Amino acid sequence: MNIEGECKKLFVPMAICYDCFIAGKEISLFSAFIILLLFLTKKIDMNITPADQAIMQTRHPKGLYVLFATEFWERFSYYGMRAIFVLFMTDKLLFDKAYASNIYGSYTGLVYLTPLLGGYVADRYWGNRKSIFVGGILMALGQFVLFACASMESGSGLATTLLWTGLAFLIFGNGFFKPNISTMVGQLYPEGDNSRKDSAYTIFYMGINAGAFVAPLVCGYLGENVDFKWGFLAAGIGMLISLVTFYYTKDKYVVSHTGEPLGTHANKLRDTSVSESGKTGFSSTQIATLIACIIGAISLLYFVVGVDIWGSAIYGMTLCLPFAILTDRSLTKIEKERMWVIVIIMLFVIFFWMCFEQAGASLTFFANEQTDHGTANNMFLVSGGLKQKGLINELPNLADLNEGDLKYNVDFKQVYATILDKWLGVDDKQILGAKYDKMKFI
Repeated sequence: MNIEGECKKLFVPMAICYDCFIAGKEISLFSAFIILLLFLTKKIDMNITPADQAIMQTRHPKGLYVLFATEFWERFSYYGMRAIFVLFMTDKLLFDKAYASNIYGSYTGLVYLTPLLGGYVADRYWGNRKSIFVGGILMALGQFVLFACASMESGSGLATTLLWTGLAFLIFGNGFFKPNISTMVGQLYPEGDNSRKDSAYTIFYMGINAGAFVAPLVCGYLGENVDFKWGFLAAGIGMLISLVTFYYTKDKYVVSHTGEPLGTHANKLRDTSVSESGKTGFSSTQIATLIACIIGAISLLYFVVGVDIWGSAIYGMTLCLPFAILTDRSLTKIEKERMWVIVIIMLFVIFFWMCFEQAGASLTFFANEQTDHGTANNMFLVSGGLKQKGLINELPNLADLNEGDLKYNVDFKQVYATILDKWLGVDDKQILGAKYDKMKFI
């Protein structure tokens, strides 16, 4: 008896009932029971037809949701750490804002650069799975090292050492993790299944955005209201959840449409690919030229232009590596044309990411220093609570308020006046009468 085949047949009537329900067709629980009963008693033939297979193939494989959850928690870890990173350096390590911003910019630049290394190692040697797992372990270690760093006394030399160590783990971990998990999403689907593949990436990036949304709320709250170390610890725990999710579900769900496990081996086909000229890979002369170009670019930026050492390294490698890849003799003419398209897009998208990454430094400083975190909240609670209880007359006069009452010193009277003016309705203002006039709202 083919148990797997019978299970598939059993799945069909339930799938049909489910699809009818989703499509809005009227089908009762009793009707579904009758369909299943007739199938079990062999009164109707429920063999899987091509039409049934088409219905089943419109669903996404479960591996997509494994990758969704894995990436959700990895982005939770990354953006949670980013939300408190520069504030941690200025408030805890006592770095000035310019130095902290410089460190953040170098860290972010290397985070975007190391996926070139991680993708190459996965394609040539490790495969996607091993690269993801190694990268995840490195990132988790990095978050826990930052937790240890935040547990040190302010200004400690050991704390600074732990900071650099934690950032190094995060940079290389992200390089191995980030490019490979995105690649596996496309491998879940057969060639030509572009419609499902496109929607799969949409779902996958929803996981990225969801993790990035939740992370600052959790890690940011812990870092600002409790202690920075707990924010880093939460980010590290998130990375561990990502690792555990991927490790225990990858063998069962992260498989191709034929059931073969994905990412277990390096891409041997790419290793042995032969270009139109009959040559493979980089020659020793090309490698030596690449290294010389990188050293030359770094030296020019550091000694002549005056860029710091990390910035020089990032800019130098960013300028040299794409053109080095384009000289790979194993690439066909079509592949080289596609690579040129990627390079051109990359040059323009730099400006977007340059603005986007201000969120981790410039905008963080702005939000921390140029916005009042409590006054407006407090005013709304006071005025809203009194209004709900029918105690409009209990609202204090603007002239009676002073700095000590609310423990805020940033134009709190103006904020109070503005909020009440928007909060109170016409009836409320009539109840207050002359008292409202004395408040002199702006």
